[in-house]
Amino acid sequence: MAGTDALSAPEWLARTVARLGADARGSETVGRPPEVDASGPTALRALAVADDEADATALRRRDRLGAGGMGIVELAFDPVLRREVALKRLVEGDDADPIARDGLLREARITGQLEHPNIIPIHELGHDPALGPVVVMKRVQGRAWADVLREDRDALLADPAVLERHLRVLISLCHALAYAHSRGVVHRDIKPDNVMLGTFGETYLVDWGLGLEVPVAHVPDPPHLAGSPAYMAPEMATGALDAIDGRTDVYLLGATLHQVLTGAPRHGSGNVMAVLLRAMASEPIVHGPDVPPELTAICDRACAAAPDARYPDVLAFRDALESYLAEREARRLAAEARELVERLEEAIGAETPDGGEVLRRFHEARFALERAGRGRRVASGLIDARRRCTEAMAGFELDRGNLDGAADLLETLDAPPPALTDRLRALRRASEEERDRAERLARDVDPAFAARPRRVAVSAGMALVLALTSVALATNPGPGYDLSPTRLLTISVIAMVLAGTLLATLGRALWTTALDRQLLLYVTGMVCVPPVVRLVGVLSDVGPLVILRFELVVYGVLAIALPGPIRSLRWIGVALLAAPIATTLLPVVTRYVHMASPVVLMFAMLVEAWRIHPGDEGSER
Repeated sequence: MAGTDALSAPEWLARTVARLGADARGSETVGRPPEVDASGPTALRALAVADDEADATALRRRDRLGAGGMGIVELAFDPVLRREVALKRLVEGDDADPIARDGLLREARITGQLEHPNIIPIHELGHDPALGPVVVMKRVQGRAWADVLREDRDALLADPAVLERHLRVLISLCHALAYAHSRGVVHRDIKPDNVMLGTFGETYLVDWGLGLEVPVAHVPDPPHLAGSPAYMAPEMATGALDAIDGRTDVYLLGATLHQVLTGAPRHGSGNVMAVLLRAMASEPIVHGPDVPPELTAICDRACAAAPDARYPDVLAFRDALESYLAEREARRLAAEARELVERLEEAIGAETPDGGEVLRRFHEARFALERAGRGRRVASGLIDARRRCTEAMAGFELDRGNLDGAADLLETLDAPPPALTDRLRALRRASEEERDRAERLARDVDPAFAARPRRVAVSAGMALVLALTSVALATNPGPGYDLSPTRLLTISVIAMVLAGTLLATLGRALWTTALDRQLLLYVTGMVCVPPVVRLVGVLSDVGPLVILRFELVVYGVLAIALPGPIRSLRWIGVALLAAPIATTLLPVVTRYVHMASPVVLMFAMLVEAWRIHPGDEGSER
């Protein structure tokens, strides 16, 4: 320690304390700048200050704003710029004291070169004949931070918003100090009493009277002690000016943070020697359970006894506070997100879930989870909440049949639960089966489906009936009295073989819709019934006209009984049931009515087949 070769540290400390006064409070600023500015009043511009309006350009003093060891601060009015300013001057009688005068000038010149939003601007430095050196600065309307801290003491750790507001003040001080350090100036007296909080949210670090330009060009002997003992770094308590740098202000910021958290200075108060000894030791302090452990860690690192163990600069200290606030906000968001997930689960578990309410709560929970996930330390703790949120919503989507939505949600999970994935697969199979069944039903009632094959089949059937009828008339144009039952049986077998060949050729295309099935069943009946009836007629030895009349009855019954969409067949069937009666009264027309009946029936089918316009898809199948 410079300047203590002849004296032991305790002896030097005892003499220093005796010089300061053993009953001085530890939070008071003591000491003076080590160097003296020897420039006199002639180095300053003339500056007029008056108590009245006799001089239209002079600053007009009004009320006293405060007083301290360095001088008096008064409210003044600048008539030229029409604004209120703060005027700092020496206490009456101190203008002849070169130490007091040069201290005021030094503070003004250091502050004047630091142009920063968190440092009060210096407007003018001049000399008034009556008051001596005068510093004109911005008038700050606000309060000392120390007073606000005392008012917020009870709520500071209980209300996160109050704590954050005061931590933001510290962050603002970091900005001011980072700028000052870039200009080679260390403050050395950071504490709540030296911070002003403006009415409109401004934060100002004031009282740069102990500001030190580092590195120090001249180290005084004996060692120089200056600062507030309750906040001092070890190198300040020992007076080692050559050891002071930006990390000293880091220590003072940590000591100030300690007071924010506990309401008391870092090194306590009372006997100055005891306070300075605690400052030299700078041991870690165990805070109460109401103080966040992260802030305790920041305090202890900033207030480490060895400068190398502290934050390397004030910006690193600021980043630590910012990180704490960000993580705390992330934790708050995480708790809010977990609560929203629980609300989502409650909404889904209701007896009759409201889809709109569930969807709203899901989006709220997911948005909260995304915001909370930005915190580095809490992101891993949200994995379970994210999974619960996604699984709950996926289950809800499955419940209401939104399979695509459920699949999209499950794809976001690294390992979807087997119960939900199995359920999704089962529901998809059921959905596909239901869709196929619906398509089949739609095809079944859609007459336009497979219309072209139907037209081909009915047209071929019509051509076959006309051909058979023409051949029958050509070979025997008479009324058929001479037809034998055996010949009728032979003709019906030939017709059945030809029709069966035609149906086998067209295949399953004639079994697609209800209309196709009606046509196919009726044609099958028309082809298959006559051989059976005629065989019975042969065996029973009845006449040909009786066989033909009975076939007319069978045709009529088939036309009426077989289900299908062709209504005209039913009316034709009624007519065929009446035909046997008419032909009994007029036997000569029996054969001709019988031959006309399949032609009429096929014509009705042909009209129905060509009436339907085939669809683009159905007609090709």
